[in-house]
Amino acid sequence: MMKKDNIQVGDVSQVEDLINEQIEIVVEEIGVPKDLARAILVRNKWSAEKAIQAFVSDPDYVEKTFKFTLGQEVEKDGDENLCGVCFCEYGDDEWVKMDVCGHGLCTYCFTGYLESKTKDGKEALFTYCPDEKCNMLVPQHIFGYLLDQNQYQRYMKFVCDSFIDMRDDLIWCPGANCDKYFKVKERSPHLHITCDCGAVFCSSCSKDAHYPLDCESNEAW
Repeated sequence: MMKKDNIQVGDVSQVEDLINEQIEIVVEEIGVPKDLARAILVRNKWSAEKAIQAFVSDPDYVEKTFKFTLGQEVEKDGDENLCGVCFCEYGDDEWVKMDVCGHGLCTYCFTGYLESKTKDGKEALFTYCPDEKCNMLVPQHIFGYLLDQNQYQRYMKFVCDSFIDMRDDLIWCPGANCDKYFKVKERSPHLHITCDCGAVFCSSCSKDAHYPLDCESNEAW
């Protein structure tokens, strides 16, 4: 990411690094596993500050939000795992478990579940644990493990888009076929952003630059 007229600018190839930075901040600050740190971030608009505050302000945050107790083992009967979808038993080599909450499915049913979720657009980010009583989000690495490359890249596009869209300080360039984003301290109709692609737009509504009109007046005009 480079600075341009006191505004930081980057492109889509850097978004995953930004996400990982936020995850590392949360992990270091509150000491939870990376998968859980990521889930807390998603529930708090990808903001490490908001995620940390939510966690430390409520000792029961994980249980209330994700409906499982951190560190509690999920018991199974015997050596086999019973899939809650196809109701068949599988050994560990055909079983995918979510490490944080302990729930899982057979490889075949979990794959089908994730394939269906990637068809839901950006809502794929909020793919919950297949256990109906658990609200833990399915970790990114499980998508990577079970999906083919095209499906995984589709999912990661949703993830990266959501990161920029949810953050108050980040905004995509609306220029055609442009993959740049801008980081601003405060989004305002007074602040116009000029991108190398030629787009000149309002940092508040992402429409064409319109100051001195405010965003609402510009829409009416």
